[in-house]
Amino acid sequence: MHRLANPDHGRHELGDRFRRVASGCLVAFVVVPAIAFVATWLGMRAGQREARESVAWPTAPGTILESAVEPREGVPATDQRPTKTSWRSHRAQVRYRYTAGGAERIGTRIEVYQRFHATPEEAARQLAPYPAGAAVTVRFDPADPSSAVLEPGPTEFDNTPFLAIGGGFLAISIVLSIVLIAMLRSRPRYLRESGA
Repeated sequence: MHRLANPDHGRHELGDRFRRVASGCLVAFVVVPAIAFVATWLGMRAGQREARESVAWPTAPGTILESAVEPREGVPATDQRPTKTSWRSHRAQVRYRYTAGGAERIGTRIEVYQRFHATPEEAARQLAPYPAGAAVTVRFDPADPSSAVLEPGPTEFDNTPFLAIGGGFLAISIVLSIVLIAMLRSRPRYLRESGA
């Protein structure tokens, strides 16, 4: 004789599966984006602090080794409005040599925040003062002489669009978390009645 399937057992399995799916969605669509937003915000705060401190860094003479406009795919320009974001940008790329902390070093940053320009002409304008072979003044971090810039201090870089986008994702994550918590609390009636 065939044994009849236990309906309560099936309901418990379905309830466990429902909780696993909801918990997975909560982690994937809520927890991870929230962590990413906080990490991005903390990174920007650290960069802003470094930009302010770079004004007081010691200086060293340097020489530009390379100067070129570098196209970047998949990176939005930081000097355009969020409503017109294009996932193609151009970066002013330099390499310069300087001596700090008793050693010869190579730097690649013009500013603390690396800007990504919407057009190659805009990137070329940023590069204009730094042709290959030009003598430059380099400011370096005394605590880490390998960290250097050519233009110290806060820049025109505006991180508001990135924070706005990140805040939007965080808001969506909060809404999703509320929906998922409501789903967990309002399980199908037969699951609640069975205690699943």
